[in-house]
Amino acid sequence: MGKGTRARATNIARAAVQVVSFVLLPGIFAEALSGIGVLVAAVAHGSFSILLVSQMLAAIVTIVATVLVGRVFCGWVCSFGAMEDLAGAIGHGFHARVRVSREADRWLRLVKYVVLAVIVLCWLGIISLSASWSPWEAFALLATWPPDFAGALSGYGVGLALLAAIMFGSLFVERLFCRYLCPMGAIYAIVSHVRIVRIRKPRKACGAHCRACTSVCSMGISLGEADKVSSGECIDCMRCTAICPRKNATLGPVPPDAAPVVTAACAVSILGLYSVGSVVTNGLVQDASQPVATMAQTQSVEVVEPQATTDATTADGGTSDAATTTADTIGVTTSGYADGHLYR
Repeated sequence: MGKGTRARATNIARAAVQVVSFVLLPGIFAEALSGIGVLVAAVAHGSFSILLVSQMLAAIVTIVATVLVGRVFCGWVCSFGAMEDLAGAIGHGFHARVRVSREADRWLRLVKYVVLAVIVLCWLGIISLSASWSPWEAFALLATWPPDFAGALSGYGVGLALLAAIMFGSLFVERLFCRYLCPMGAIYAIVSHVRIVRIRKPRKACGAHCRACTSVCSMGISLGEADKVSSGECIDCMRCTAICPRKNATLGPVPPDAAPVVTAACAVSILGLYSVGSVVTNGLVQDASQPVATMAQTQSVEVVEPQATTDATTADGGTSDAATTTADTIGVTTSGYADGHLYR
C-alpha cells in the first residue's frame, strides 16, 4: 500500500470513528473531566463509595486506554477534538495556518497544566469559579440533538464565547485547545508517558532531511529527533505512520498498513467498554441504593408512629438527624458533579 493510499485510509477510518463518537457520545470528554473531579472530591472528603463509580467511568476507561495505547481517545474519540480537526481542515483549505515557534510552543503547552491546577483547586473548594466559564460544558449542550442554544447562551455565556474563540483559533493552529488549554489533555499527557505501545521510528532508516512525519503531526511534535515517540502530546492520529515513504514509522509491532485499522479498533473499544460499563455500573448503583432507600422509608415510618414514647421519639429523632447528616455528606461527593458542572 502506497503512502497516499495509507493516508487516505487513515483519514477515512479516523473520520468515521469521530462521526460515530460525535453522534453516540458527544459529551464523553466532559464526563471524563467530571469523573476526575468526583474522585478528587471523594478523596478530599474521605468518603469514596461504589455509588461514585458510574460517575467516574468515562475517566477510568479513557485513562486505562491511554496507559495501553496512548491518547487514542484524544485523536479518535473526543468530539471536541473532532470539531478542532474540522476547523483545522477549513483553515488548511484557506491556507490560514500559522506556525508557532518552537520556543513559544514549549511554553504554551504548560498553560493546560495551569488550567488543570485551577480546576483542581475549585474541586477542593479552595477557590470558586462559575461553571458558566466552561467552553466544554457549552460545547456539550450544543453537541446534543437538538442543540440547546438557549441553554448554552443562558447558562454558559462566557464559556460559549471562549468556545467560539477556540474554534476560530483552531483555523490557524491545529488542535489549539488540545495543545495548550485542555485540562484532560494535561492528565492524558502525564499518563501517556507510561504507555505500553508506542510509535517507533528508527532514525537510521529515515531518509536524509525527510521530516515528512513532523510536517503532518497534528500536535506539532518534532518526530525526527527520536527513535520512538515518547512525548505525552502524541494523540495517535497515525498520520506519521501513513505518510512515511519507507514505512519506517510503526505503532509498536503493528505494520503501517494495519495501523489505522488497529487504532480504529482501539477507539471503538473505548466506546464499547464505556457503553457496557455504563449499564453494569448503573445496575450496581441501583442495587446499592435500594437498601438505603428501604432504610429511609423505615425510619420515616418510625418517626411518625403515633404510639411511640417520648424516649423512643427522641431516639428516632437522633437516628433521623444522623441519616440527614450522612446524606448531606454523601451529597458533597456524589451530587456535586452529577449534573456535569465542574466548578463549585
